[in-house]
Amino acid sequence: MRLIIFGDSFAHPHKADYVWTNKITERLKATQQINYANNGASIEYCLYKLDHYIKNDYDVDDKIIFFITNPTRVPLVDNDYVPDWASLSSAYDVVKGESRQDRTVDHVKEHSAYYKTHVTFTTPQQSEYKFYTALSALNTINNDTLALFSFNKLHKSILNLQWRNNLIISKTIGYEIAGNEIQGDIESINDLYNDFRAHHMSEINHNIFVDCIVNSFEQRKDCFDINNFKQNILNKEKLQLQQSDWSNWFNRFIG
Repeated sequence: MRLIIFGDSFAHPHKADYVWTNKITERLKATQQINYANNGASIEYCLYKLDHYIKNDYDVDDKIIFFITNPTRVPLVDNDYVPDWASLSSAYDVVKGESRQDRTVDHVKEHSAYYKTHVTFTTPQQSEYKFYTALSALNTINNDTLALFSFNKLHKSILNLQWRNNLIISKTIGYEIAGNEIQGDIESINDLYNDFRAHHMSEINHNIFVDCIVNSFEQRKDCFDINNFKQNILNKEKLQLQQSDWSNWFNRFIG
């Protein structure tokens, strides 16, 4: 049995030994892990990778973990399109003319007509249909599958639908775990802009995250409970101090 992972920065491959992606394979007694996750990935990018997997490497015995991310992320899929450009907040800041220091700026300005259209006509509420699209795709395969949400709560009406028994849909979202670690109020995702925690979690919560995954697969139900994760253990001002934990994935692009 292999473990196949799809998602965004909550699951992106990481070098640190303590991160959940580097512990979960052994805990699940999987023979191999294949991780298609990518920082900033959109739902469409993850579905594109799922399509690639099904067409080229599918095995019904594999276990699957699939993070469903912010539905407003840019839906482009192309070999020359870097997934972390897909963040709507990045495009929105540039379109508004606000100063940004990251490498998305030149790209967004070069394709400003597209991004202005995307920002104008994209809202979180109107984009929630993509949750159903992603879950429906996962519902068509027979594998033991855990679906996790990165930033958004799933509407209860979708949870009440009849999904296959081994499609486990968690009600706990990654952003809650990340935000609750930080002392004080987290008003928006921008409060985590300089968040260099691996997968946006401290080491102790990586361990709890692994336990939740293992229990969910073993019991075939959502075993995540936000109250079991450690909270109020960081100050916002100290997030950047963990930059060394973030590994060097930026260097693949900026040298």
